Amino acid sequence: VKDSGKPQQVSHTYIQVRVIEESIHKPTAIPLEIFIVTMEDDFPGGVIGKIHATDQDVYDVLTYTLKSEQKSLFKVNNHDGKIIALGGLDNGKYILNVSVSDGRFQVPIDVVVQVEQLLQEMLQNTVTIRFENVSPEDFVGLHMHGFRRTLRNAVLSQKQDSLHIISIQPVAGSNQLDMLFAVQMHSGGFYKPAFLIQKLTNARRHLENVIRISAILEKNCSGLDCQEQHCEQSLSIDSHSLMTYSTARISFVCPRFYRNVRCMCNGFWLFCLCLYEKYYNKLGFQCSYRGYAIANPPSYDIRSGQLEHLGTLKSCKEVSSKKVDIEGHSGGLCPGSNDPCLEKPCPGDMQCVGYEANRRPFICQCPPGKLGECSGAHHSGKGGCN
Repeated sequence: VKDSGKPQQVSHTYIQVRVIEESIHKPTAIPLEIFIVTMEDDFPGGVIGKIHATDQDVYDVLTYTLKSEQKSLFKVNNHDGKIIALGGLDNGKYILNVSVSDGRFQVPIDVVVQVEQLLQEMLQNTVTIRFENVSPEDFVGLHMHGFRRTLRNAVLSQKQDSLHIISIQPVAGSNQLDMLFAVQMHSGGFYKPAFLIQKLTNARRHLENVIRISAILEKNCSGLDCQEQHCEQSLSIDSHSLMTYSTARISFVCPRFYRNVRCMCNGFWLFCLCLYEKYYNKLGFQCSYRGYAIANPPSYDIRSGQLEHLGTLKSCKEVSSKKVDIEGHSGGLCPGSNDPCLEKPCPGDMQCVGYEANRRPFICQCPPGKLGECSGAHHSGKGGCN
């Protein structure tokens, strides 16, 4: 290469030409099934799976194509075969017209997308099976079809009943995996969790021929959480936080879920949120039996992390690695002690005095000689569980 300057400058380079054989092998691709579970009309979109294709010709470069009439709902990355669903997918079955090409041969790929929308009644009748020593991807790729078939035989009362796998999610800090499911009756409605748990218990040995089960979780939580008082769990679903578990043949997309624990005592309840903290990096708590009860605690967005809204919780045992103290100075004493002042509910410069009235089991008052000088002024416990 020469330029037109004076003196003229010259550079040298090399061009390497490689002659290769023309493609003689067609690409091969694995059919893909994609299952999407989402709340009603609330699918945010995102990557839902990946096509796996190979070619025996060493120098071939594969490209993926989706027919144009389906591009309003789905997209396919031309280079790596990732399938992207756009927001607002309706309930139903979609068959995608996808192909892979090496530049000479073009091969169609079977891609089927099943979208199922959750109903609130479905969430109220879920049962959780906890598996041992299995990752979400291994469960989806190796066990899900076989376990679904065995589970149907175990819990369905009629062939027309429908089994719905709602979500699968790793248990934080362990090698366990939770699977949520519900069973819909052919005539409408859903079987109650107690009925399903009884059937699961009877068939557990057959189920474990497919995969090892750690536990079958009931709706009621441990009595230790609430000092043998009534303890209930409920589920909340974050429809905007989707988890995608993709394997070569099956992809499963489901919403993240959280367990809420509440302890009932004399019409009041104390509330602790047991979060899977890994995603939002928030704190998880487990209720302590000496916690303070509050009536109708305010609702709040689980994504906001505004834990101060639970300010009336004083005796919650933290399960997070971080040390955080949630102080609360109002509320009645839950079972565990007849002395409402035992848990020291008052500010440090005030003293606690038991109170006779049911609506106010204790009061916080300034010591003699310091009236009006304390930080809490007049602070009294509100109606609780005596």
